[in-house]
Amino acid sequence: MRVLILFVGFLVSGASFSANVLHTSTVKNVYQLADGRFVLQFDTDSPSCTSTGSPQFYYLGVGFNSMTAEAARNAYAMALTAFAMGKRLQIRFDDASSGCYINSILMLGN
Repeated sequence: MRVLILFVGFLVSGASFSANVLHTSTVKNVYQLADGRFVLQFDTDSPSCTSTGSPQFYYLGVGFNSMTAEAARNAYAMALTAFAMGKRLQIRFDDASSGCYINSILMLGN
């Protein structure tokens, strides 16, 4: 019985956790915000992002979704490079908030 209660508790608690969702697209805009965060907009939106804008805003900032200062600087440089070169980015973002906070970025070759 104890195992059943623990298993059911695990299933119920699992529903409250956010997931890092993958999204791949070409960068449409990059915005730097005054508080140090930046915003990416893509050519295509993710159905998992709850941002109400069109195109959607995907935020990246220090302390959000486990992002460190060094990682944020590197991600900003990669986003600008992908934007300038017309390359696609693959991002992981938190789908639990309307900020769709990015955790990692990968620039794709083609």
